Amino acid sequence: MPIAAFTCLYRFRSSNILDWIESTCTIFNDNWGRLAAVCFPTWERMKSWLNKGRPLSLIALDTMANCVKGYGDIYVEQFSPKILGTEISEVDQVLNEYFHIDGVPRVKMKLSRIMENEKEIFELNR
Repeated sequence: MPIAAFTCLYRFRSSNILDWIESTCTIFNDNWGRLAAVCFPTWERMKSWLNKGRPLSLIALDTMANCVKGYGDIYVEQFSPKILGTEISEVDQVLNEYFHIDGVPRVKMKLSRIMENEKEIFELNR
């Protein structure tokens, strides 16, 4: 279902899709993060998903990582997605706290990519 969902929904770019992902997703798949990245994700939602644990926490990490140009998805990259409304002072703390909860190699790699590309990923709260 995640592949079909991405293929059918990514052009709509609606935050309603994020609500749907949250209520529908029961297992992790890379396509959830691709879809979420183009649907105007907010920092508040990313924090919420990190706090809810897997699979939403992994989707949050993928959503943030998909905001990096050259990450590998031309469909996502064409929209230049950002995580909106970010309190940049919170980012490192929240991501480090998550690492202590789920420090597997895949998570460590994603967190490193996100922290290295914060300026590209996050749109600052103004």
